[in-house]
Amino acid sequence: MKRPTLTRNRQLLILLGITIGGAFLRLYQLGSLPPGDGYDVAQYGVDALEILAGARPIFLPANFGREVLFSYLVAVVYLLTGPGTFGIHLASALVGIAAIPAVFWAAYELLADEKGWLRDWGPLLAALVTAVSYWHLNWSRVGLRVIWVPLFAALIVASVWHGLRTKRRLAFVGAGLLLGLSLYTYQAARLLPLVVTAAFVIWAIAEKRFTRQDGINFLLTVGFALLVFAPLGFYALRHPAIFNDRVWQTAVVAGENDLAVQVQAVVSQSITTLRMFGVEGDQEAWSTIPGRPSLNPFLFAAFLLGMGVSVWRWQRPTYLLLLIWLGVMTLPAMVAGQAGTAKRALGAYPAVAILIAVGLLLSWQIVWEWAHRANWQSRRWGLALVAVVIVGGLVWGTAVTYRDYFILWGQDETLANHFQRDHTEVGRYIGQLPADETVLVSPFPVSHPAIQLHSHQHPKMRSYNGHFCMLYPADDQNGISYVIVPGVEEKSLETLRAAYAEGELLPGPARPDMDAPYYNVYTVPPSATLAITPQHPLEVTWENKIRLLGFDLERTEYRPGETIELSLYYQALVNLDESYTAFVQLLGEPDPNTGNPLWGQADNIPCHAALATNNWQRGDIIRDTITLDISGEAAPGYYSLATGFYTWPDIVRLKTQFAGAYEQSSESVELRTIQVLAD
Repeated sequence: MKRPTLTRNRQLLILLGITIGGAFLRLYQLGSLPPGDGYDVAQYGVDALEILAGARPIFLPANFGREVLFSYLVAVVYLLTGPGTFGIHLASALVGIAAIPAVFWAAYELLADEKGWLRDWGPLLAALVTAVSYWHLNWSRVGLRVIWVPLFAALIVASVWHGLRTKRRLAFVGAGLLLGLSLYTYQAARLLPLVVTAAFVIWAIAEKRFTRQDGINFLLTVGFALLVFAPLGFYALRHPAIFNDRVWQTAVVAGENDLAVQVQAVVSQSITTLRMFGVEGDQEAWSTIPGRPSLNPFLFAAFLLGMGVSVWRWQRPTYLLLLIWLGVMTLPAMVAGQAGTAKRALGAYPAVAILIAVGLLLSWQIVWEWAHRANWQSRRWGLALVAVVIVGGLVWGTAVTYRDYFILWGQDETLANHFQRDHTEVGRYIGQLPADETVLVSPFPVSHPAIQLHSHQHPKMRSYNGHFCMLYPADDQNGISYVIVPGVEEKSLETLRAAYAEGELLPGPARPDMDAPYYNVYTVPPSATLAITPQHPLEVTWENKIRLLGFDLERTEYRPGETIELSLYYQALVNLDESYTAFVQLLGEPDPNTGNPLWGQADNIPCHAALATNNWQRGDIIRDTITLDISGEAAPGYYSLATGFYTWPDIVRLKTQFAGAYEQSSESVELRTIQVLAD
């Protein structure tokens, strides 16, 4: 029996079928799975909105610094789909689909000098493994820029190896353009130049020479890469801290730990990375089934076989390059903590897929040759058994991928929480409101990308935190909508009912996982009258910027160690552009041991940093509730409560103004005298 041969057209036709199957897995239920976006994914949607509005960033400093290419792709997709979560996931899925033929091409070039089954079917099998692999499918759908890396890694290796085999200069130009563009994708792509350099070195060693033409081809690759990278390179030179922020933030070797601790951290993370392939995977429930390895047992066994073959044949250029590619692009996962290990190693995925194809097909080829060296009829059972194992393993693995992703992970009732569905729901509601209506959100910050994206960046939304404060905006001519996420000690509703009697409560959509809505809305009509009266009126201003209207203090007698709860009522006299820190102090007789008259202090950016003064607008009234712990060593007697503001980090206090008389020496306001009783 002769080995069936493949024509180029048949090979491409099979590849088309594999790509269509992979596209189905990446597009099926994409509008509902993943069930949202969350912080990182939604940020790409916000980037895309800004790009569509005219921004042309080279690098994105927000969210610890990010490369821009994926955001530009999302912007293009938004031209077809409109803004929202689906467009982000679709952009990611399209890149994942493109990786299937890219892996085929990389395998085609690397295995071109092989013989038999491996040369004809190896590229197709690598593409098939990519199409049905849970590892690649998962990251193809999630909506993060990392999905670019396996695509570019495959295309770059294929281009370079094609150029080295055929000596065509255009291949090196293409490789350089792709290499430069890859540096706009994700931090791990910064290691791809090492893979390219390794390819040239390996080829030169195999050829036992490095000619002038080889040098020109290498310079072509590097030159065009630098040309494309130049804008980002200039940005990196001018902003090195921002450009490398994410790298150092995640590196396990960062910090001031001694060398032994850092080595131990790298070793531990490396073991975690190696286990990720087939023993125990990532634990992040938002991106995978916790603990599921990246490869199922069948693919992991084939991967180990391919690794063994490559180590055995390491003197052949193809196998040495596969090993180096695997090692170099796995390094980011070995030196970086936080986030998914499988995510950071994704640049090694094409090498893994090709190694799996090598392991399976060389096993088949060995049995094929064994069966045909003797009586075919007497040994065909062995060939049939291996065929059943390989085909059955691939079919089983595909079924497992579908089950694990779409059923076990996709139908997890808690999944929406991992994708911060509550922020999405808040954003969607705000997006339905008129652009001229004031919207106040508690306690979520409106800077959260999911709220920004789904609200279409509503121009008049602001944040506060109803656990600690309340904001009564001056701009109420078109009504106010308070969007309040329920929670323990969230006091907005009870406070608003007392302040705006004409307001109306509108319950939001129910959460499926608990007996509560995603949010409540308290609407205040334009004609509503604000009814707030501080328990203790007191008018003081700080440098004609902030006015104190008074304060609430329920008690004036306390014991040592107790907590004072104080509510201060401020009014912004101007649109403030600086963030001030507010302080409240309990002052008494100096401590005989230290000479310090301070017996309690609370320093906070107003509203526990949820409503900094640089977000105050002229006419706003803010009620800020502060808790202050009395020292357990406070002696019985009378103490005064004082408050004020200062700048940070230079710690310069704002001066106070009483009844038009400017007091240069007054840096705090005495509110009230309290009594500390005997314990």
